[in-house]
Amino acid sequence: MLGIGLGLSPPRQLNAFSPLDGFANGESGLWLSPSTASAFTDTGGTTPVTAGTDAARVNDLSGNDWHVTQGTAAARPTFQQADGYDYLDFDGADDVMATALTDFPMYSMAISFRFFTGAAYAGIVTAPDWATDTGASLALGMDNTPGTSLFLGQSANFNLFAGATSFVVNGVAQSAAPITLVDNTDYIIIGDARNYGGNAYLNDGLQIGRDRPSGARHATIRLYDLVTSDAVWSDDYRAQLQTYLSTRNPGVDL
Repeated sequence: MLGIGLGLSPPRQLNAFSPLDGFANGESGLWLSPSTASAFTDTGGTTPVTAGTDAARVNDLSGNDWHVTQGTAAARPTFQQADGYDYLDFDGADDVMATALTDFPMYSMAISFRFFTGAAYAGIVTAPDWATDTGASLALGMDNTPGTSLFLGQSANFNLFAGATSFVVNGVAQSAAPITLVDNTDYIIIGDARNYGGNAYLNDGLQIGRDRPSGARHATIRLYDLVTSDAVWSDDYRAQLQTYLSTRNPGVDL
C-alpha cells in the first residue's frame, strides 16, 4: 500500500535524533545545512544551487526563518559537493552571508566546518560589527596569529569562555585559550555562554565569514552545518548533536 508521504521527505524513525529536537519547545535560533534543497542561487529562494554555483541564500531549517542571504554576487560563497558531502566554500577574500539586521538570539552554538589558514582576526561566526558590539554573547573567530589561535567569546574581543563544559572541540572539552587549529582540517565546535555574563543575542544579526563590514577580515572555511539557539542545551542534546554533525563532516569521527 502506498504511504501518504510518497514524494515527500521520508519520515523520521522513532527516536531518531535531529537538530530540530532542540527547537521543539519554541526555542529561537537557526539550523543551516547547505544542500540542493536548502540553498539557492537567488536571494528569493526560487532556484536551487548545483555543485559549483554560488549561493545567494541558505534557508534556516529550524522553522524560525533566520535565513542567511547575500545580495552581492561577488561576495557569495560557492556550493560544493564532494564524496557525498554538501558544503559552502567561503573564499577568505570577500564571501559573507548574514541574517536580517535585527538582534539575533545566540546563547548556544555548534558549527561543523573545515578550517584553512587565513587572515588574523578573521571572523567565522560574528555580529555584523563586532568591534563595537559589546552586547554580543557569543562569537567565533581568529586571534592575531592566523591559523593557530581560535577564540570563542564576546564578539568585541573574542575572550574565550572559561569552563570545560561550555567549549568542546572535536569531542574534547577545552578550558584554556587559544585553541590551536590545523590548516585544511575539519572541526566540530560546540560552545555556549553559560560562563560569560553578556547578553544572549548578537546585535544587528548574525553573519558568517567575516569580522566586520569596515576593514573586514574574511575567514577561509568550508561550512557543513551551523546550529544556534537562545537556550542552554542539555548535555544529552549536545552529545547527540555532536554525533549527528560528525556524520555530515568527512574529517571528524566521533
